[in-house]
Amino acid sequence: MIIQRDLYRISMFVLIAVFCCALIFTLTSCSLGFFGAEEKPENTESVESSDNDSDTAASNTDSETVVSESLSGQEGEIIWYEGDSWVYVNNSWLNIRSGPSTDDAILTEVYYSQALRRISVSDYWSLIILPDGQEGYAYNSYLSLEPLSAQSE
Repeated sequence: MIIQRDLYRISMFVLIAVFCCALIFTLTSCSLGFFGAEEKPENTESVESSDNDSDTAASNTDSETVVSESLSGQEGEIIWYEGDSWVYVNNSWLNIRSGPSTDDAILTEVYYSQALRRISVSDYWSLIILPDGQEGYAYNSYLSLEPLSAQSE
């Protein structure tokens, strides 16, 4: 009876340890960009937009021009799509950064439902023009293509 109880405890400990290791690996991989990392398409001349299940501002129209730009300090190439449109902040606040990375400096913050003029977009980032004329980068997940109503508290 004692041996069975000890084996059960050991097997539960091993199971929990394996689960924790898998969780830590997954979280670390996500933060390093292994999952969902931007990939360079083989043919940049005919890039088609795809429907996805998120309501982000990353969707592109067929009439947009593809502009490739290498960014220093990053591996690979980010594909930018030109397009002059308005986007709206769909989060309480959003950092506007000096480059398309969370490692880049924060220029300013914008707030819920604020309209921003977007002049270029990639899979994850939008190049926007602030009301003072300064350019900055906003993360697409926090942008909406549709105007938003005031936040109810």
